[in-house]
Amino acid sequence: MKSIHHVPVMANEVVDALNIHEEGIYVDTTAGEGGHSECILSKLSPKGKLILIDRDPLAIEFLQKKFSQSPNVRIKKAQFSMLNEVLNELHIEKVDGILSDLGVSTFQLLSPVRGFSMHYPNAMVDMRMGEGKTALEWLSEASNHEIEMALIQGADFQNVKTIVQRLKQSIQNHSIQTIGDLILSSFQKIPPKNVQARFLQAIRIAVNDELNELKKLLITARERLRENGRLVIITFHSGEAKIVKQEFQSYEMNEKNEKIYHWYPIGGEKKLPTKEERKINKRSNSAVLRYAERR
Repeated sequence: MKSIHHVPVMANEVVDALNIHEEGIYVDTTAGEGGHSECILSKLSPKGKLILIDRDPLAIEFLQKKFSQSPNVRIKKAQFSMLNEVLNELHIEKVDGILSDLGVSTFQLLSPVRGFSMHYPNAMVDMRMGEGKTALEWLSEASNHEIEMALIQGADFQNVKTIVQRLKQSIQNHSIQTIGDLILSSFQKIPPKNVQARFLQAIRIAVNDELNELKKLLITARERLRENGRLVIITFHSGEAKIVKQEFQSYEMNEKNEKIYHWYPIGGEKKLPTKEERKINKRSNSAVLRYAERR
């Protein structure tokens, strides 16, 4: 894979939120191009460990080259919902910090063939981050209701029935082959770019089952973080944010009927990128960072 210019979102804020101990064990569950991973590694001593996870085989290839001279880095191809399996395979019981930067990686967005971006209208309707069904296959097999819910949950769309009816009719007519076809077939007229982006985002989230992946990761993080370990999540839309907020407020009742919270939210409600970062890194515009400490 060719080198790409990648600027990790809120890198300084991520490092601060993880509260890195130089001999600790940390996991970047969405390693991508390794931007955040590199920042974390710079804070570790040779006794520290960094585990990088990504489901995208191209990301794994890139990371293996980038960190080939880093003996305390382990790289695993997996969905982040499989964090338990990854740690078991590495014979690691507990970790000190977990990071997830949700959404699409830079090289996925910049790929002219994978269908993640409206900027490549001739790309096939794929959108897979790893293996599995393509977006076109998912849209062909999903019910109207399933697609409607995907657009509501993943793009905050309203009044989606007409969009979905047009989309399904076009699929039945075999008139959708590319991302451009998908957008043109689903709307009466070409929508604004932000609507196109949200539309593709919602389909991508559904195809890759991203919200369920996130829920599984959060439950695993409860089990695998040491006491006072940190979980740091960067979200990019309201569906992800809602799941993270609910988890950080989760609790169990003890035998005295008292609430025992799983997390201590130390970062306040949320952190946003600075104005300066938004100017130089457009991907950060919709980013929201939340973090909490395991009780």
